[in-house]
Amino acid sequence: MTIRFADTALLPTALVCAALLVLAPAARPDTIHTVGGERLQSVTVESESLAGVVYKPARGAAVTLPIEDVDRIEYERRPALLDKAAVAVADGDSATALAIYREYLSAQVDSSSDTRRFPWAAAYAARRAIELAHSQRDWDAVGAVTDILVANYPDSRHVPAAYLAKADALALKGDRAAAGATLRELSVLVESKGLAPYFALETRLGQAMVGSDLTPTARLTELEKISAEAGSKFPRLFVRSLVARGEALLQVGFDEPARRDETITKARELFERAAATPGADARSQAGAKTGLAECLFLGADSESDKDAIERARDLYLRVAVLFPDEAQYAPRALFFAGRCFDLLGGENDRQRAQRLYGEVIRLYPGTPWAEEARNQRR
Repeated sequence: MTIRFADTALLPTALVCAALLVLAPAARPDTIHTVGGERLQSVTVESESLAGVVYKPARGAAVTLPIEDVDRIEYERRPALLDKAAVAVADGDSATALAIYREYLSAQVDSSSDTRRFPWAAAYAARRAIELAHSQRDWDAVGAVTDILVANYPDSRHVPAAYLAKADALALKGDRAAAGATLRELSVLVESKGLAPYFALETRLGQAMVGSDLTPTARLTELEKISAEAGSKFPRLFVRSLVARGEALLQVGFDEPARRDETITKARELFERAAATPGADARSQAGAKTGLAECLFLGADSESDKDAIERARDLYLRVAVLFPDEAQYAPRALFFAGRCFDLLGGENDRQRAQRLYGEVIRLYPGTPWAEEARNQRR
């Protein structure tokens, strides 16, 4: 027999309650992934802000997790539009996903219709939009969405990461002064909100990387201090600082040719250490592997040093395949993989190089590396 809700007034109260329990969807748990690699399963996220992520485990009292310890959260219940965006990402259509996240964010800023059911969703959509825009090298979108997030959800746990992404986008766009100003805004936030030391150190790392007023020696000195302070306390930050030091050393080698061999050797040690250190995020892994490839490529005695060139080629290809969304490294790695094939000199190698140059142009239009690839086309 089918029970119609219109008929429930005729049933005993206990039977109505039992029927509603059966018909109602069961609450499904969330999963929190920590920076240390732990998975907190079967929890319910109750709130999240700059003060921390508050969750309730299956048994026991609510727990507050510091935001610097949170890698990501899998929410089992999401607004339909965010499900649609996630499907687009899974299908490889990041442009559509970005548009959907921005559409959702704009709607929530205008109406706040999901604030009660999904209080985390608007800020989450902003964070995902920023990540996708960064992977697509849409630097203006990174800045625009960050500004919306900060203006409308200033207490969101995603705000520090958004500031860092905006500063990075501005630096990659070539506007180091604006990047520095963004990091100063983040520094004020960290101090005014009393955020954990992790964020102050992460801000300093950003400032050391983009600061236009630092001499190469001063930059390296500051990066070494950051590495020492990060140590084992903040493994991800430590690895990022190693990669930044290696890149700074390679730049010194370009600026001072007499120190080229010395800086390549030291940089290689740092990249190797970064690659071997557990806890690195995707960007640091891509940076470490690209850095190792650069050291091999630049350290090759001549075009006849095929072993070094082949090893560099393999590392560049690994970055291009494993980290295609890392905008700072993937286009460069794909281009230099082509250069390695060219230097190896065989007919098949030259054909592969031309195919890779075509891929750089197709996958990363508008980048300096796409222009370099066009110059290599025959």
